[in-house]
Amino acid sequence: MSQMLSKLEFINSVVLTFVYTMLFIILSKKINKI
Repeated sequence: MSQMLSKLEFINSVVLTFVYTMLFIILSKKINKI
């Protein structure tokens, strides 16, 4: 059970990192356009 939870936390952190990276790229592209 605890192993499953740690796996979920790992996936969650990876997804969050990916989302923030995508947001950062989109924001930097918008800033470059201005």
